[in-house]
Amino acid sequence: MNSNYFKGLVMMIGMVCFLSASSYGQKPTRVGTTAANFLEIGYGTAGNAMGDAYVSMVNDLSSIYWNPAGLAYMEKNEAMFVHQPWLLDMSTSFVAVGMVLPNVGTLSLGLISMNYGEMDVTTLEMQEGTGEKFSASDIAVSLSFGRKLAHWFSFGASAKYISSKIWHTNANAFAVDLGVIINTNFFSPTGDQEHGLNIGMSVSNYGTPMQYDGIDLVNPIDIKPDEAGNFRDVPGQFRLQKWELPLIFRIGTSINPIVSRGHRLTLSVDALHPNNSSESVNIGSQYVLALESFGKVYLRGGYKALFMKEAEYMFELGNYLHEKLSGRYERKDLTLDERRRYKFHILREEGQYRDVSGIDEETLLKNLYLSEEEKIMKYKLIDIHLDFNYKEGVNSRNKSFNTFKSAVPWLRGLGFRVWVKPNAPGATSAADLLLKN
Repeated sequence: MNSNYFKGLVMMIGMVCFLSASSYGQKPTRVGTTAANFLEIGYGTAGNAMGDAYVSMVNDLSSIYWNPAGLAYMEKNEAMFVHQPWLLDMSTSFVAVGMVLPNVGTLSLGLISMNYGEMDVTTLEMQEGTGEKFSASDIAVSLSFGRKLAHWFSFGASAKYISSKIWHTNANAFAVDLGVIINTNFFSPTGDQEHGLNIGMSVSNYGTPMQYDGIDLVNPIDIKPDEAGNFRDVPGQFRLQKWELPLIFRIGTSINPIVSRGHRLTLSVDALHPNNSSESVNIGSQYVLALESFGKVYLRGGYKALFMKEAEYMFELGNYLHEKLSGRYERKDLTLDERRRYKFHILREEGQYRDVSGIDEETLLKNLYLSEEEKIMKYKLIDIHLDFNYKEGVNSRNKSFNTFKSAVPWLRGLGFRVWVKPNAPGATSAADLLLKN
């Protein structure tokens, strides 16, 4: 192996090890402390396929998201249209156009939108729905510019307007993205700077906080309910706190250990420092096969969120459940009432007590027989709150119910006992209790 290849690989491995060590030391992670989190969703098939390890490689219109400095490497005008369907009728879209201005740079306009679909309006009194519908959506409009300041250095910036709407309540913000890409001839197998080590850095979503406001926050208020003679039901408005945008700092590098007439292999690694989660590392690779009279074939792969605490990806979900259900989480203080409820729902799953009403259920639970073994049996327990509605109601498109139908068989297939807690039949207050012995 060429010594340049070896040095490049050692450098990338060292960077991963360094970043992983720093990620384990970061506390707290501030999960759930930002708004407009749709801004964290990546766009473009190349970047997504490489596990989001793309900040030093991007050279097309998806630079608007990953690193605006990549716009400087566009050779001709482009347009990009991306639509990504998600779960529960949600979808996200990215539309952008870019114009290459000779001797000036590249100017682009982009639109990111997130649509959460249409949902039923429910209240505590009308948990099957009031008959009204509401929707939620997010958008971000950006104006970006990228330019090469030298043949080895490019800079880019984006200014964007962000809007979030939930029924009659909305919030707005302004933000900027900044980025650079540095091309070097280090570790280049051909000696050309084009095939050397790339370094990329970007800061995304640095801007004003978001504060939701709207008529949905206006409610009648009686400031002294225990006193007569004062004004009742005075219109009052809840004032919500401000929420930061999901600020992300990315730094990454990429090398090309194999470059020949018909082949090219690129390895890439990115490190992320967000303001709402733990630090993490993304790794990716791209193999390009050039076929005469046909074109180029791209094979990409990657892994994201390495070293992230409580990551949501791949096997981390299984590790999380295993940890939560390990012996140290064993419940030794279950009350007799909890044990009766557990047995009752096992019997209901087996076909008994299907027609018992809520009132009769409480009476039945008080007198349900428990054996001596059932009174002392040890359980491993996890209590997860979910916004699922186990009743279909009159609306066959009840997304909460459809989710319940999909998720519960999967959970039961893993060996969990799943049921809805008593007195919580609606989506606004439903919760599932999962036990596994």
